[in-house]
Amino acid sequence: MKYLFLLFVGLTLAQAVWAQGPETWVQKAREKHLAQDRYWHLLLHYEPSLWGGFVSQIDDPTFFLSPEGKTDPVQELEANLVAFFRPALPGEAQAPRCRFIARYTWILEQLGEGGPEPVSCPLFETWEKALAAQSVTLVFPTYDLFAPGSMFGHTLLRIDSAAHKQTPILDFGVSYAAAALPELENPIVYPIYGIFGGYRGLFAVVPYYQKVNEYRDLDIRDIWEYPLDLTPEEVARLVRHTWELGWTYADYFYFRENCSFHLLSLIEAARPSLRLQAQFPLWAAPPDTVRAVLAAMPGTGTPVYRPSRYTLMRDKLDRLTDSQRSWLVRLLGDRSLAQDPDFLALPPASRAMLLELLYDRILLSKDEKAGPEMAQLRSERAALGYIAEPHEPKHLSTPGGLGHQSSKAGVNGGQGLTSPSGEFLELWARLSFHDLLDDLLGYPAFSGIEFGRLRVRQTSRHWAVEELTLLRVQTFWPSDLVFQPLAWQVRLGWMRDRQDCLDCLPLALEVGLGRAFGEEGLMAWTLLGGRWKHSRFYPTPDRLALGPMVGLVYRPAPHWSLGLELAALVQVEGSKEVKPESQAQVAYHLGEQWELRLGRHQGLGAEEASLGISAYW
Repeated sequence: MKYLFLLFVGLTLAQAVWAQGPETWVQKAREKHLAQDRYWHLLLHYEPSLWGGFVSQIDDPTFFLSPEGKTDPVQELEANLVAFFRPALPGEAQAPRCRFIARYTWILEQLGEGGPEPVSCPLFETWEKALAAQSVTLVFPTYDLFAPGSMFGHTLLRIDSAAHKQTPILDFGVSYAAAALPELENPIVYPIYGIFGGYRGLFAVVPYYQKVNEYRDLDIRDIWEYPLDLTPEEVARLVRHTWELGWTYADYFYFRENCSFHLLSLIEAARPSLRLQAQFPLWAAPPDTVRAVLAAMPGTGTPVYRPSRYTLMRDKLDRLTDSQRSWLVRLLGDRSLAQDPDFLALPPASRAMLLELLYDRILLSKDEKAGPEMAQLRSERAALGYIAEPHEPKHLSTPGGLGHQSSKAGVNGGQGLTSPSGEFLELWARLSFHDLLDDLLGYPAFSGIEFGRLRVRQTSRHWAVEELTLLRVQTFWPSDLVFQPLAWQVRLGWMRDRQDCLDCLPLALEVGLGRAFGEEGLMAWTLLGGRWKHSRFYPTPDRLALGPMVGLVYRPAPHWSLGLELAALVQVEGSKEVKPESQAQVAYHLGEQWELRLGRHQGLGAEEASLGISAYW
């Protein structure tokens, strides 16, 4: 009886401690200044506002329990403290302490006794059990220059379980991406909406094999996986915060608050001593964020490479014999030759590779009507019963996070080669990302993307803007027997014109379409295109010129890059004269962060040579 009485008293006292009401917790939180704690700001995604105070990067009002929660950490904390004492209301799938379990767990650790009575969270517990998280991997799908939303690469996280240690493709991936409507997914509208936050960005947890299929098999993107050095408790914190973000959206901004930037917040929630997002106050290119994570977490494991279907296809083409190549050309012209007795007499290894190449071609063409033909090819390939020997393909990409920083600035000295030209000095800077002559390590081999390039020049008279390029994209994936991608380039910005006006700065749009050839060490392209220019200083405000554009890039040795571009544009109106343009450049890379570049340019009324040094930052 005595023991029953003591047990009753103990339970009563424990219940009293846990049921004091939110006032005790609120008072403790004020005394400890929890609303100013960095981890509270991490969980709510607060950052300093331009107008003073704080603002959350999350735009979904349901993420906050206070009407002022987006901008007031104190009000949001106290609203959470009160809400954690109540059960789920009608229409709510779970109680606030279960919906925001990362917040609740952290507050409980900080305040201890005086909180609400413990409850189970069946939805979270079931989800957590399904993940069975043991470790986390940072995943970097490389660049897809055929998709405007993926030109800078992408990042996501993979939650690794012990059960799938040998088959991680069966684990789950965590990603943040713009939820674009199909009618807005075109190369013109997508960047505009993306730049100005016109899309909602959604956090999602999906089977990792779906992402691999999307990036590696359907897109032409290699994948690099980096095992992160997180402790079990850090993994648990990341999982809890991922749960909180699962119903949440944040407006998607292409250059900063993008896929990579928001994933940094999950890594910081796991290990709050890291300060990753603060390194990207203006823009966050995916390879730069990978570099930041690797630098902050030196214990990160060796990256794992998953070649894309395009990479595997190129590797098969490189290994074809002359006889196999001849058969491939014939099969591409007449699919029925796969039943020819001479083809059926080929060794199983040869037939298998040729059937696989036919299949790859259809898959990469994304022909929605080719389903029956693809099924037939799969059936014929399976009937061979041939299993190819393991083979490591030649890498068409290098790990993201290696190589130079994406921003760049430099100084050029030059000399005009025609009278009355003279000496000049130039200062220039590029916000992002990579041009065709930059060092390849960590960047795409067949493309260049530049955003926000400003060049100002001092002559004997004054300083003046020589160039302001908003965007320049050059995509020169080489054509081969199986895959003939479109080579293209586009450039938008203001460029100094000394030919059609007296030293004016017209707005210009340049576009070219064609084909590219070659390989990483030597590639060339031929395009047909044009340039539209607009200036009030022209006799008529608009000028249009059309014609061929050709070029090549040659990398004769490590650290060296040579480039040549030629154009012969014909003015549509007026004299119809051909106005040739040329540019030749030689770049030498001094390690990863410095470059020397010698150039000669002729066109737009100028002929000049220059030598410059630049640094990546």
